[in-house]
Amino acid sequence: MPPWRWWWCLDGVLHGMQHYQLPVHFIFSVQLLLHLQYYSFISASDVSLDIGSGAASQLIREATHQLLNSPRPLYLSFRTHQKPLLLPLAYIKTYNRISYSNVTVKFYPDTIRLKASSVRINSKSNITPNIWPVSFGDETIDLAVYVGDVELAVRIEEQNARMLSCSLRDTIVNATSTNYWMVDTLLYMARNPIRSHLQQLICPSISSYISKIESPVIMNVSLNDILPVHIRDVINTADSSLFYRLTSITVEEKHILIVTQIKWKRPFENDGVAYTNVSVKWNNENRIIIWIDDTALNDFLDQVLSNFNF
Repeated sequence: MPPWRWWWCLDGVLHGMQHYQLPVHFIFSVQLLLHLQYYSFISASDVSLDIGSGAASQLIREATHQLLNSPRPLYLSFRTHQKPLLLPLAYIKTYNRISYSNVTVKFYPDTIRLKASSVRINSKSNITPNIWPVSFGDETIDLAVYVGDVELAVRIEEQNARMLSCSLRDTIVNATSTNYWMVDTLLYMARNPIRSHLQQLICPSISSYISKIESPVIMNVSLNDILPVHIRDVINTADSSLFYRLTSITVEEKHILIVTQIKWKRPFENDGVAYTNVSVKWNNENRIIIWIDDTALNDFLDQVLSNFNF
């Protein structure tokens, strides 16, 4: 007979964020549920998130805002061969800035739709040619791209994801050169073809990236990387790793259920995957529900206090 398992349910409502701040107004109700779970022998813990489309939109806007306001260097090398015979032809240093006016997410059965409005990309590139024996001075190119609406639809099917549609509407492309009139003329001639084919250039790359997403993939993170310094002394295993894997994604009308398994210190090895069916009546798109089983809660408390059992 399959074993019974206790679940904690934290049910909260995420109210609106103003000016991209995150005053998270969660009104939590806690429920203790006895749930029948079918699985092969597993020692991992289950943590599930049930997120409404309104709450998901707010969280994505905040995460995107934080990401875009934290500059990160990126180094790329474009080669015609693994070991080219010639030296680099040019060095390019690019500064990019991305902005938008709004991002919304909508959930439908097995489908996620994302829409972004007034997306702007401003890029300033400094190009240093390295073509010996011909000597050219540095060139500066300014590129501005505006997209009125970006819409993306993704279908979730069991362990796979695929793009249903991708559209970029009301695009404007402007590129100028500072030092050489010939380069500036070429950029002027190229901007209309780039604008006309921008969707064909970008959407296939997005589709390829989505199709390569694998689930379940086992990942791990060191606790030293995620815990604040003043908390590490309280944790018994601050030098250990947290292993986690995404076991399922279920997209329904107005909300999405994400189920993960976590395990402390040790990888999953041959642990079976749990098949959990927990649900509540969904009546608010700004709602976030966190399901935590008793094993996950005990495992977490074990990291804080030695010999403590819930």
